[in-house]
Amino acid sequence: MPLTLLLSRADRLLDSGGLDAGQLVDLREVRACALTVLKRVNELLDLARLDDKGWRAEPADRDLALVVRESAGAFAALAARRGLRWEVRVPASWPARIDEEKLATVVSNLLANAVKFTPHGGVVRCSLSPGPHGARIEVADSGPGVPAPERTEVFGRFRQGGCATGAPVGSGLGLAIARRLCSLQGGYLSV
Repeated sequence: MPLTLLLSRADRLLDSGGLDAGQLVDLREVRACALTVLKRVNELLDLARLDDKGWRAEPADRDLALVVRESAGAFAALAARRGLRWEVRVPASWPARIDEEKLATVVSNLLANAVKFTPHGGVVRCSLSPGPHGARIEVADSGPGVPAPERTEVFGRFRQGGCATGAPVGSGLGLAIARRLCSLQGGYLSV
């Protein structure tokens, strides 16, 4: 894929040490833009795969607690940089039959939204607890929330709820993907 080649060459140039300060800033911006484009392309590919009726979850016996803990851990440094309090409440283990990769994507998409839309000084919580039909994974934050009339709309493609924090606008695909992946595994996702 050309984007991965672009990123590879940008990384090589960044590691070369032969650039002045202005060139480094420019190259880092090019790399960041390429990563954003690659993320959007991957989101669109995920949606296309989800539209394919033959695409299924591939459940296996896994530790659900580990999947949630690792997904949350991936965002801890970003949350700290944004001045957020980060709380993760997950039991030591939780044996479950899940598609680990797809579930990690669901949790990551929810956490990405929580970090993005929670203002500096706020709190983001991620927990795993018993629910009425098995496990309940909850991501909660002290951000502005999604107004009631928009709560079903945010799961549509290219849709976003209102944002009072001035957070950067994303693609509007993360929650659509998360809900579809959750449903694919027999789960339900709501705001």
